[in-house]
Amino acid sequence: MKHGLRGSAVLCPLLLLTVAGGPAHAVTPADPDSLRLFFLEPVTVRTPGLAPGQQRAPLSGAPLEQALRSLGLQPVRRGAALTGDVSAGTFNRGDIEILIDGERHPNACPNRMDNPGTRLNPTEMAELEGMRSCCAASCGLGGVLDYHRKRPGRALAWDADLQSSALAATEHSLALGLEGAGMRLSVRHLLGAGYSDGDGHDFQDLYPYGGAADYRSSEAAFLTEQGPWAGGLSASLNQDLPFPYLQMDERVTRHLAAHVAWRGWKLYGNHTGHTMDDGLRSVNGVPLAVPMMVSEATNSVVGLTGRWLHVSAFRWNLDNHFNTPAGRLKNHMLPDLRQYGAEAHHNLRLPGPWSLSLRAGLNLDQVGDETAVRSVLGRLHPDPDLSRLFFTHGVALQYGLHAGAWHGALLLESASDDPGLEALWMNLRKPAGKPWWLGNPELDAALRHTLRGRIARGPFECEAAVSRANGYASPVRAAFATSDSTSQTVQTWRGAEADMLEAQLRYAGAWLDSRASFAWGRDVEAGEALPEMSPLLVESTLRRPLPALAGEVWLRHSWSAAQRRVSATLNERPTGAWNRLDLGLGAAWRSLEFSLELDNLLDHAYVQHLAYARNPFSAGATVLESGRALQLRVHYRR
Repeated sequence: MKHGLRGSAVLCPLLLLTVAGGPAHAVTPADPDSLRLFFLEPVTVRTPGLAPGQQRAPLSGAPLEQALRSLGLQPVRRGAALTGDVSAGTFNRGDIEILIDGERHPNACPNRMDNPGTRLNPTEMAELEGMRSCCAASCGLGGVLDYHRKRPGRALAWDADLQSSALAATEHSLALGLEGAGMRLSVRHLLGAGYSDGDGHDFQDLYPYGGAADYRSSEAAFLTEQGPWAGGLSASLNQDLPFPYLQMDERVTRHLAAHVAWRGWKLYGNHTGHTMDDGLRSVNGVPLAVPMMVSEATNSVVGLTGRWLHVSAFRWNLDNHFNTPAGRLKNHMLPDLRQYGAEAHHNLRLPGPWSLSLRAGLNLDQVGDETAVRSVLGRLHPDPDLSRLFFTHGVALQYGLHAGAWHGALLLESASDDPGLEALWMNLRKPAGKPWWLGNPELDAALRHTLRGRIARGPFECEAAVSRANGYASPVRAAFATSDSTSQTVQTWRGAEADMLEAQLRYAGAWLDSRASFAWGRDVEAGEALPEMSPLLVESTLRRPLPALAGEVWLRHSWSAAQRRVSATLNERPTGAWNRLDLGLGAAWRSLEFSLELDNLLDHAYVQHLAYARNPFSAGATVLESGRALQLRVHYRR
């Protein structure tokens, strides 16, 4: 279980009502309908900012990608619309914990096919909170992303949300919601198909798919708040999502979750069943009669979370097999792995501008199927440890800065986390002499030290952080001698010493919103770049209000630099620079909201920087972005 501390600085919106000047001109019976305008001196309202590394973005049914970009994260496409992941700057995406209303929702798939964010109904979400430091509850070594649902209202209301795309990308979704008396029921159904790139090539041209690469997703959720009690149920189903990034596709993912809460304490549980295979693919244009590779994964989490404590139990299992000319090769790839953890955290207000956040945790990681691990992983690590106990911690000291119009904060922190169940005990043999993926049960907890700062004045804001990580789980190649005196290559992990740097610069004005983000990481011992390092990215949006339509029109420009610093160990592929323009219009009328956006206006063919870490079934394919696509959204609430 990955934990942290809630930020020591909390955003506190302040409403200031100001009355100034001398006595107002009295309205007499002679001029009962007179209008008076009073021009007062402007009043500057300064509110406490978030802690360095902490950001929040509203979620109002718009595409999740925009909220992620506003947090300085970079969405990464690995196939169709529901296959997205996120690049998190210097730390690996697997080092960032995903929460939904404070509940842990780990991936069942080590390839991160079943990203929890893709299963959410965007119309029922309120806010996305990101924390890159250890000052958040239940965070990983690289931070946490916490999705917050809307609280159910008391008044009777219903809403409908229709989203549809055309041209290069085809996808249609309909969401319905009904709420009242502190309860809300919401449902959504989505249908989509593979897209075409800026050169007009579709999935059948670009990748070995035998069909139309159609996919579908359905979800339903129920929430209730009654006095000090709250509870909820949710279920989702994804089917046939194409992942050209990998050698297999997401065929079926079922997710169930439930919780009950009382006065800030919540007992929750969730379960995911995930099946992937290559049955959608074709060989030389002929669809596969029998899948050549199949993986079936399950995970379950039961947890208790409250004001200062988070306790959880996690169980993860994955069976895999390859159909080869020599027969079936079976793997217990994640051999019934288990993790039991507890964490306590507390925030302290110190004298003056100082604050301190503390956490202490304990994780017990275990293997359920000892025979599978000893027979495969034991070839690289004779007599491997099958039970590991990790002590985790977090200490963050913050100093607030205020000097005239300038304000900001400095954060000095130390944090540790276990290396992760995959890195400890992954257990995958691959046929045809390909590298096996095996964990390293000798890894110790990773430790990082970070100095992070944020400074802002008016619409300008700058944040930067420098980190040193020791024992960071970094990919490495190894080998062992087989019984026939040959050598078997292995992809595994080692505890590395890594240096990391990240920076963000933002201007948020009335008409212009512009953000630049940069990440750099280096494996000191290997002398090469860490995997999954995002290139320099600059995104700028020009907005023009349209009072007559109660909306606005906007033009967004995105530019990415080339990324030449890549991990040779994982065969990462360099990518070139690219530009993209998007044009949009939003309007509202009574209970109706409307938006129309033309993405990739100039129909450029380009790719984002792709990474291959933690993907034992990587296809090595270049996943191109969608060409020009028209996005329509209509939302009605009554």
